[in-house]
Amino acid sequence: MRWATRCCRVTAGMLAGAGLLAGCGEEHPTQASGSSVNSPSSAGSTATSPRTAPRLRSSSPPGQPDLIAGVRLVEAEGGASYEVTPREALRDHLSAAALDAAWGEVTAAYPEADTDGLHDQFVCHAYFANAKPTWDLEPWRADLTYPETVATACNPPRA
Repeated sequence: MRWATRCCRVTAGMLAGAGLLAGCGEEHPTQASGSSVNSPSSAGSTATSPRTAPRLRSSSPPGQPDLIAGVRLVEAEGGASYEVTPREALRDHLSAAALDAAWGEVTAAYPEADTDGLHDQFVCHAYFANAKPTWDLEPWRADLTYPETVATACNPPRA
């Protein structure tokens, strides 16, 4: 089972009790919905939830288009924020490999952004806030587990 599907099923099961349902497709979740969600029992055996969203660290295939249109450091209401603008290629063809390549583009621009907390915010935005024009990754937010990051709508509280 692909990591994205498994992660979504585990997360969706956790969120169902909190009333924060997220739609899960066979390949990957792409948007929030009120549709039915797989229960934790159908997710297979998972002893523990992942601390962070999985990272493949694979290189992009030759000829793969850039997946990130831009990254810039901006001053937001709560403090510094990395404003990530994803390209349609990433939004429309979300996969573990594409996410990994896109995260590589973000961290190539800002190596100091390569933290577990920011990576989890990035993956959360890709799956659950995909339609937003930009994804704001905020280093001043608490570094939670990936499921906890999803449960906070990709915006953990201030650290």
